Amino acid sequence: MSEEIVSANVEPLSVLGIYQGKFTAARLCGLYRGREWWIDSLGNDRKEELQRLVISAARFSSGNLYHSERGIAYSGLSMGQFLYQLFQQGAFKEQPIVGIVEDAPLHSPENIYGREEYSLSRMGLARRNWFSRWEKNCQSQSDFEEVLNNGGQVFLVNPKMRSVDEEWHPNMVVEVGTELIAPLLPDMLRQHVFHLIGSRVQYDDPGRYLPDAFWDILDFCDAVVVLHVDKSSDCLGIYTKGDIDFASELTAMAHEEDLIVIPFSIPPMLARWDRGIRECYKKWDTQSQGDFPAELAVFFNQESLDNPDEDSDEDKKDNTSVDDSMDEDSESNED
Repeated sequence: MSEEIVSANVEPLSVLGIYQGKFTAARLCGLYRGREWWIDSLGNDRKEELQRLVISAARFSSGNLYHSERGIAYSGLSMGQFLYQLFQQGAFKEQPIVGIVEDAPLHSPENIYGREEYSLSRMGLARRNWFSRWEKNCQSQSDFEEVLNNGGQVFLVNPKMRSVDEEWHPNMVVEVGTELIAPLLPDMLRQHVFHLIGSRVQYDDPGRYLPDAFWDILDFCDAVVVLHVDKSSDCLGIYTKGDIDFASELTAMAHEEDLIVIPFSIPPMLARWDRGIRECYKKWDTQSQGDFPAELAVFFNQESLDNPDEDSDEDKKDNTSVDDSMDEDSESNED
């Protein structure tokens, strides 16, 4: 049975999607196929399970649930706004957040720490280009945006800070009289962060992160926040060792921004959002949650929400789709 789409006079709608699950060395979990992958590491035999929260968004327009733009940028908030709003909630409001920038331009913003200059050659760039690396204490939306605008893709939540007694020996030639501002983070933590993001072999490399480094970094902080690729823009991955209740903070933020939150059984950059919304509808408890959001229901007629049968032709054209009913152990993209 083909899906009847309600298309008349439907305003564009932004929805958040979240996934919570385990992250292990034996099963690293999927990323957006063909556009991001994990950097290989030998001998990653970590036994401890990490927790992984993935947050993305989708914007539906023209009354069509099969045509969506996906990524945090389509939540109605920029990535910088989203991060700032998320970390201004509840338990995280007083926690320091440090943004890490690697391979940034030489021209750097103010109020940064541990700035170093270096040259390297990478595929896709002229030989021996000059870059900088630095850290920033993110206390405002503009702080998050400065990190992101300079290529930062990693944020540490409540990291161990550098001791005043720890000497810093910058990895660059320093002119006499140059004022140096020591890093915020201890050298051991900085080394682990470099392992996470410093193994890329080309500029804008789809191999963004060395997953083995998450375990080492999390010995020094409460959570590692990274940017992952989604269909139209980046989404967020949050990695922790303990059960930190980011979902409650996200729900509070979504309520403030008037956003609907849809839970997924696999990471949302792998998922079919139309099926995720149907599954959410099936499990919706009107007694405790009230009526199913009318903004979502309007995209379907009631019969199609209750009895989804076959994929429409539009479904089959979605080359990033994955069945939301897949169990976690078999997750993958299907291009």
